[in-house]
Amino acid sequence: MIKRKAITLGILMVCISIFEKCSFYDSNISSTILNHQIIYDSINYKVKNFNVNLYITLEFKNKNIERNQYNDFLLIIEKDTFPLIPQVNYLKKENHGQIQIRYLSKINFQSNRYDNDSILNIIKKYSKVINSKGKEINKNKGFIIEPLILLHMPKNNGIKI
Repeated sequence: MIKRKAITLGILMVCISIFEKCSFYDSNISSTILNHQIIYDSINYKVKNFNVNLYITLEFKNKNIERNQYNDFLLIIEKDTFPLIPQVNYLKKENHGQIQIRYLSKINFQSNRYDNDSILNIIKKYSKVINSKGKEINKNKGFIIEPLILLHMPKNNGIKI
């Protein structure tokens, strides 16, 4: 009787471990943060008035990933949480069995100058990326933060002379 219970318990444990392995398959996807690009976008074509957002590039070690596996990432800066929006049509490179996807995070900081050190320090010290299960994504060894500026061409309103 005790032997039969032990065998049943062993089979039950094996079934549960197989179920957990299958149901948590997406948590096994290994990803790292390659870089942050701080985007300074001029507001209303004004000088010294920038809206600051962030591009984040994540690298996935798996060659085949589904949309639900790369769609749910969040950026946390201090106590604020921002969703990461995958820019798949813009950047999805495959490199030696690894996929790189660029994400946009609309943090909407305001700055009166390009390459603002205070914004850079906040992002360096207090930002982290997590997946939908709350697991923090580590930074790659070659991780960099670089500022970029978006330039807008003035609209031609048919200037009359």
